[in-house]
Amino acid sequence: FSIQDLYVSEMGAGCAVHNIGSTSPWSTNQAVFRQKTVAASADELVKSFGFPAPSIMKIDVDGIELEILRVARMILSDSLQTVLVEIDADDDKAVEEMSMIMSDTCFTLVAESSRSTRINEKLPRNFIWKKR
Repeated sequence: FSIQDLYVSEMGAGCAVHNIGSTSPWSTNQAVFRQKTVAASADELVKSFGFPAPSIMKIDVDGIELEILRVARMILSDSLQTVLVEIDADDDKAVEEMSMIMSDTCFTLVAESSRSTRINEKLPRNFIWKKR
């Protein structure tokens, strides 16, 4: 785990596009607030801190989805059965890397949302993966 800065994009209820380590790549504005926070990968939470291993995971973090997948290999390989990842569908490189990670850990794509509305020049879509 590490101590990092949490960048908050807006202070209103239900606001999104916050990020750890830097302003979110999905944001068009600078953060309005920054605070230190503890950051840990899902694998660290299970392995080092004794959290129960999840069977379902939703990854919707406005820009660092691939970073989370890269360091979740243990739970992707073992306990997870279903994973929803929201990612910029127009970012071919990101979609390809996500697909490779999921395929390498025995997941099959079962659904992709058809959203066409953009947010800050990005096209967020949900990809749902199930363990083979």
